Amino acid sequence: MAMRVMREKKHQRWKKNLADIFDDMDKDQSGTLPPDKIIEICRVYKVELDENNIKKIADQNGNITKDKFIQFGLDIKLLDLTNRDTQKEEEPSKYSVQRKAQQAQHKSGRKDGGSGLCSCLGGNKEPEDDPQPDRIEIAFRKFDKDGDGYLDWNEFSEATKSMSPEQARRIFEKCDKAGDNRISLEEFRLTAAGQ
Repeated sequence: MAMRVMREKKHQRWKKNLADIFDDMDKDQSGTLPPDKIIEICRVYKVELDENNIKKIADQNGNITKDKFIQFGLDIKLLDLTNRDTQKEEEPSKYSVQRKAQQAQHKSGRKDGGSGLCSCLGGNKEPEDDPQPDRIEIAFRKFDKDGDGYLDWNEFSEATKSMSPEQARRIFEKCDKAGDNRISLEEFRLTAAGQ
């Protein structure tokens, strides 16, 4: 029973987060997103999909509604960042999603502390110097303790406890581009890339 309640809470949290992701991408507030935006979201979350599957959920104008996006995100487990690098799909979803395999961890020869967001969070290289594109997601998943796809202030401050609280707060506010007091993977990537 407790597990069922926990699963239901996680399901509701994911639905809310998927709705927030949709709203962030729906700049014109039309209530729909074009397929290229859905593809971009899947790219950010490292989920590969067949573009024909997006056409299946699109309306007559070729756009995807918020409800369809939320259901699609739940079906492909878009926000499930746990063990994405080693997990094999036990049963294929109805959208035949294939997850990318994580590249082998690359060890840096640099002895300095580096700079940029990754060094503040315990990394030792700047994102653009890193030949492994998934390093930022690995760090993000490590800091996202509740696995909801966002870093809140508590998770971020725990990850940055080696710096002053004021410095951590400034970085958090810079990362939080939407101003919703949490950092999405996309915002984390943008800040790590210096944008």
